[in-house]
Amino acid sequence: AAFLSSAFFVGASAAWHLLRGRDTPAMRKMLSMAMWMALIVAPVQAMIGDAHGLNTLKHQPAKIAAIEGH
Repeated sequence: AAFLSSAFFVGASAAWHLLRGRDTPAMRKMLSMAMWMALIVAPVQAMIGDAHGLNTLKHQPAKIAAIEGH
């Protein structure tokens, strides 16, 4: 989650600079790298989160029931 948050923070910073007219190759590279990082990390984060949820369901079903509000 930290990598994904960092990628979006860096991307937002680069987008802000680009919108303010500071269009330099470094800002474009920064935005591009941040978006590629987010594109790669987001599905990995979803898979890891799903695996964690399934593991919790297996070993601590009461916790999942509490999370779901049963």
